[in-house]
Amino acid sequence: MPWLILALALLLPRPAPAQIYSEADLDVVRGSMADNLELMATVDIPKALPVSLRARASGVSIVFTDAGDNPLAFWSRPDRQTIHVPLESVRFFDDLSILFAWFERNGCRGEYIQSYLYALLREGRPMGPPLAAFGLDRGAALRDAFVDDVSGKLLKSGIQFILAHEMGHLMLDHRPGLTGAASQRQEMAADAFALDVFAEQGAPPAGAVIYFLAGRWRDPIGASALESTHPVSPDRIAAVARRMAESPGDFSFAEPDRENGRQQVMMIARELGRIAALTSDEQIL
Repeated sequence: MPWLILALALLLPRPAPAQIYSEADLDVVRGSMADNLELMATVDIPKALPVSLRARASGVSIVFTDAGDNPLAFWSRPDRQTIHVPLESVRFFDDLSILFAWFERNGCRGEYIQSYLYALLREGRPMGPPLAAFGLDRGAALRDAFVDDVSGKLLKSGIQFILAHEMGHLMLDHRPGLTGAASQRQEMAADAFALDVFAEQGAPPAGAVIYFLAGRWRDPIGASALESTHPVSPDRIAAVARRMAESPGDFSFAEPDRENGRQQVMMIARELGRIAALTSDEQIL
């Protein structure tokens, strides 16, 4: 009865995706970045919040795990006031930041990175980590001053945007497990919360571009998006782009060169707007 065997197989829990990094790689992240990430979430972000929220935000705990259900997994638990940070996801974002900086430094076409992300995140193909997939040595890439500087800024701002977004879910008392329009409203509100943090600091969330460029491949669009509990939708990306384009000075006043900072913010907003437009059409993707 092959049909019965197939039906039972579909009902059984699927095995968790294999980690794309070794335990040694994750230990490096744990030793070199965990303390800074905890400070970012429990000190830096709360300091940028309204006084009425600071005490509560400072009580949020960071829970580090080896891996989530995908290389971009970050989530919060309102019932425990915790933000869960997979070490694999941090390393994946770090490697993506280096890859994007290396491509910019060497004038390479970003479409190749998108092909990789599509295969890994949308199709679930075993592509391996970003740098290994492109045959790049991490140490050699970071010896380039431009790559080291740009990737560091992308990593820090991208991870802070993600942590502030998850903090927003907790501070705004969002309900987990919602889908469709209700989930979309919560995601957009959490994005706005994260942008408020950056606006208070006067810094551009440059790394948010990488988060949305990669995250969009994890989520379906069209009718199937109604089932998503954490959608990276065109409307969500467009809302972030619009906020930055309308108030570039809010995200650049702490930059040494404010005018250059404003131009960077506008460039980020334009890129996010482009991503939103492309993500709205499955055929284009």
